[in-house]
Amino acid sequence: PYTTLFRSMIRAYPERDRRQILLDLIETRGGKGKWFAAAKEEGFLDIALECASLHSADPSTLVRAARDFCSKEPKFAASVTLFAVTHLLTCSGYDPPVSNVNEAIKHLFAAADQLGAAGWARHELDRLADAPCSTGREIFQQAVRAALSRYDAGAAPR
Repeated sequence: PYTTLFRSMIRAYPERDRRQILLDLIETRGGKGKWFAAAKEEGFLDIALECASLHSADPSTLVRAARDFCSKEPKFAASVTLFAVTHLLTCSGYDPPVSNVNEAIKHLFAAADQLGAAGWARHELDRLADAPCSTGREIFQQAVRAALSRYDAGAAPR
């Protein structure tokens, strides 16, 4: 619905600056995390990252974005992936599949490899795995630790 609303606004006001339309919608409609996809699709990656940092951003959407941007914008993909893992560990609400953790970590290491930052990625995941997680999210924390163990054993994250 957020992306649809944004698209309808840019069609209605083609002469207006798209970035400003998006910022105005975020300000007036709220739910900044929900505007991630609209910002990402429009190429406003700085705004997308701000949106991704909020707990209202859907982790599954973030994992898909990391997959899609891994080769063309690895820094963005790595950042989005870390936000996805953080949300999976600390948010309550709906029950995403644990496979999201494995997918996220796979994309994080793929992006980090392109950036020459595998050590940084490992460190960030260690930090997240060692931090307290929300009640009921322990399974995601266990999945992060298991993926890190596979990575340490030399297996490609899956």
